Amino acid sequence: MSSAAVTEKTRTDLFSFLFSFFPLGADAETSNAYQDLTVQKICSEEALSELLESSPAVLLLYGGASCGVCQAIKPRLEKLASEEFPKLITAYIDCQEAAGPLCAARAIFSLPVVQLWFDGQRFAEFARVFSIGDVRSALERPYGLLP
Repeated sequence: MSSAAVTEKTRTDLFSFLFSFFPLGADAETSNAYQDLTVQKICSEEALSELLESSPAVLLLYGGASCGVCQAIKPRLEKLASEEFPKLITAYIDCQEAAGPLCAARAIFSLPVVQLWFDGQRFAEFARVFSIGDVRSALERPYGLLP
């Protein structure tokens, strides 16, 4: 098998893996039911600073409208937060729109990026390749310590 065939097979396997978490078609419609239920949209450094100072637990998703993975995980992260971590505030920062300067100032240069913040301090960051299970595992212990 040539290296081009191996690369194409690897790429196909990766896309199959990623889209297994976000099925297309009718199931995508039901996944969108969670989208934007309680996700705050952040566009400025001031709004982000205020959110991080006023909330004990925050999940930030840095994404973009043309980032397919970002759009696929957004409703899944919202579902995770609402069902398993109800005290967690979820916020979305669109790096391809008005929040571009905010993303650059925060050194976000690839998408998606998920940051977990507790008591105003960044606790964990996931970039590009991660699973919802990784985020869940990182949230469990510090979330359990919240009052």
